[in-house]
Amino acid sequence: HIHKRIAHACSLIQERGLSMGQVSEACGFKDPNYFSRQFRKVMGMSPKQYQRIFTSRFT
Repeated sequence: HIHKRIAHACSLIQERGLSMGQVSEACGFKDPNYFSRQFRKVMGMSPKQYQRIFTSRFT
């Protein structure tokens, strides 16, 4: 279940324009810090690192 939520977070991060707080809330995480820890556990990087990597590929 957590993997689906993180996958949804990845797609939201790729859309840009949302803060990490908005992304975490949209994925059902009440606490952005908990979201960040779970994201890191699944993806091997923080949400911000993922955002930087993804956006740098398309700029």
